[in-house]
Amino acid sequence: MSILYRKYQSGGKFTTSLTPSEEKEFNSWYNKVADFKKLNPNPDDQRQGYDYRGYWKNEDRSEILKGDSNAHFIDKYKMPNHPTFSNESQYSNEKTKVGSLSKDNAGKWYFTHSPYTAKSAEKTYNYLKGTGEFSILGNDTLR
Repeated sequence: MSILYRKYQSGGKFTTSLTPSEEKEFNSWYNKVADFKKLNPNPDDQRQGYDYRGYWKNEDRSEILKGDSNAHFIDKYKMPNHPTFSNESQYSNEKTKVGSLSKDNAGKWYFTHSPYTAKSAEKTYNYLKGTGEFSILGNDTLR
C-alpha cells in the first residue's frame, strides 16, 4: 500500500470529506460516471490518483455524463500519484513539484515532467498512449 493511499484512507490531505448523505449521492453519481467513462468502479483505488469527491462536491458535474466519454476531468483534483499531476492541481506544492501541460504548434497537448513526476514517466507514457497526447522527459519526447 502506498503512502499516498494510506493518507487517503486515513482522511489525509488529498481528499474531500463528505457527509454520509453526500457520500451516498456521490457513490450513485460515481457509479454512472465509471460506467459511462469505463473507469475503475472503485473511486478509492490508489491507482486512480484523482479526488473524485472534490470534483463532485465543487464543480458543475452536469456535463461529465454528456458528449465524449473520453473527455477527461479537470486537473484541479489530480493527486500527486496521478500520471499527469500538474501545476493546475490544488494539491501541488513545494514538496510535490509538478509537471506542466502545454500545447505544441499543432495544437496537441503534451506533459513536461518535473523531477518529482519524472519518477513515474513510464506510468505517464502508458497513460497517454493512444490519446494523441505525449510527454517530455528531459530532452526526450515520449510518444
